Amino acid sequence: MEYALGMASSWIDLLLTQSINASVIFLVVLGAARLLRGRGPSVHVALWTLVFVRLFLPPSLAHPWSSGALIYHFLEPQAAASSFQFSASDLMDGARSGNGVVIDAAISEPRLKTLGLGIAWLVGSTVVMVFFRRRLAPFRRQLRGAEPVHDPLALDLVDRWRCRLGISRRVRIVTSPDRFTPFTLGVVRPVIFVPESIISDHGSIESVIAHEMAHVARGDALWLGLQHLVHAAFFFHPLVWIAGARLDSAREKLCDGTVVAAGRISARTYVGGLLNVLQLDLQGVGAPTMTSRKRRIDLRIRSVLASAGAPRPRPAAATAVVFLIGIFVLPLGPGGAVVSGDESSPRPSGENRLASNRDVLDFENPLPGSRVTWRWGKGLDPWTKEVVFHRGIDVAAKAGTVVRAPADGVIVVATEHFEESPASGTVILIDHGDGWTTFFAHLGSLEVPEKQKVSKNDVIATVGSTGKSTGPHLHFEIRHDGEHVNPAEFVNDWK
Repeated sequence: MEYALGMASSWIDLLLTQSINASVIFLVVLGAARLLRGRGPSVHVALWTLVFVRLFLPPSLAHPWSSGALIYHFLEPQAAASSFQFSASDLMDGARSGNGVVIDAAISEPRLKTLGLGIAWLVGSTVVMVFFRRRLAPFRRQLRGAEPVHDPLALDLVDRWRCRLGISRRVRIVTSPDRFTPFTLGVVRPVIFVPESIISDHGSIESVIAHEMAHVARGDALWLGLQHLVHAAFFFHPLVWIAGARLDSAREKLCDGTVVAAGRISARTYVGGLLNVLQLDLQGVGAPTMTSRKRRIDLRIRSVLASAGAPRPRPAAATAVVFLIGIFVLPLGPGGAVVSGDESSPRPSGENRLASNRDVLDFENPLPGSRVTWRWGKGLDPWTKEVVFHRGIDVAAKAGTVVRAPADGVIVVATEHFEESPASGTVILIDHGDGWTTFFAHLGSLEVPEKQKVSKNDVIATVGSTGKSTGPHLHFEIRHDGEHVNPAEFVNDWK
């Protein structure tokens, strides 16, 4: 049960963090799309893809010149020491503590409620996946009941457009008497379905085949499948669905532009083919209503006519330019730089007194060479935007990385079930004498038993993601006479 609670909490935390990050990128992309409305669809495809890319990137991704670092620097100086990657258990620990740290009680929600949210997400995600599968089933049935096309003109057009668009794979074309909308399925072995009503219409057939071949050339079947997976994972996020609709529209326009720019068919002939298909009122599961279909076709026709005579779209160039923009925009962490506690960490009462005695006991870095992701002090909870106080330092590392003793001492606590704070997961508490103790949370495995003496740099545990954690990392605290102090004041690597 405890493991299920920890997993549910970690997953919900990650989904919420990524949802907030995606919302920020959505607003940036929306503004850029409006400014670049006159640009080609390849630019818009690349822009809206940024929203989905952000969902796959680590929450703590940052560098000193990223948008996140600049936002933290100018808007909330105290938050510059925090990171989007942090453990919710630290907030819960703070709510339980008696050290005077006050955190909004709403953050410490009941653990069973967290498990309920995890179950609700699993059910919702499954429902969305089933929905997408049911939408795909009629298209697969059409392919099973279809027959290979023998019309010489249709076969010739497939070969011509395959060469013109640089498609090396073999592309099959099938048909049936059903009044079903044209579509393409398959990535490695793509199959194009075209109803007999279009096969026999020589005024429309090239427009349809050329458009579907453009989808094959771009591998849109693969990208659409990945997009469906993202929608299933973030089904609760309306902006992800809106971004998906914008991406679908831009993708269609990009295929239209690719066909016209290829030079084999004029813009007016291509538009005429689209209008002829519209008049056939073909059916398809999930296909838009006639009113919606007319509106979409109208937008596509306007785009085609406006781009007549324009050079062939260059998705690779557009992607490269947007990628350079993404290097600045996508990282939303504060930068991850370790700076002096004197400059960035607000000090609670008593820290000045302890700082003056820091030479009494020096500590080694328990994870040498690792990266600090959330530092000591006040920072913004990235979900509630409430200011909270972090009583330790979070250090990111790969799961299984060894954790070392920062100084000589005795293992007081080494357990996978810490009753005082179950959300901390697997923990170790070391007594170093003279009132000094160190606390390690979210560990993966324990390498030492309780009551064992350890020396500085001895291996005591490995990095994990136990308890309430957003990912593999170490939460490290130093206490003196029961009072939490800033580890950056005492760890040699962080002074």
